[in-house]
Amino acid sequence: MSISIPVPKGSVSLSQELSSPDQSADLKLQSRAVVWQIPRCSGGTQLSALFKLEVPGLSSASMLEVGPVGLSFELPKLTATGLQIRFLRLSPIHPSTSQRWVRYVTHSDSYIIRI
Repeated sequence: MSISIPVPKGSVSLSQELSSPDQSADLKLQSRAVVWQIPRCSGGTQLSALFKLEVPGLSSASMLEVGPVGLSFELPKLTATGLQIRFLRLSPIHPSTSQRWVRYVTHSDSYIIRI
């Protein structure tokens, strides 16, 4: 899972407190964002992070540059739509039997939730 948090363009440095040692966060000056990487998140768990940025000359106008937060993730063995495929038959040149094992995956870019 990757979380991208846009920051003001004057950001110089980042200090962080992460809830788990396998997480990491970096300040990407080129894209003006803090990128928080979470390798694995089990169901029912809660993760947290505290980021402190050094921004010289911070003004209320530069605070408008923060956000929105982008989230990129993958959920194996689950489809967000509830669609289930029982059998998948591919049509190659040589006929074959049905494939019973289909991998279900939901990507963060495969659906949209509108509020």
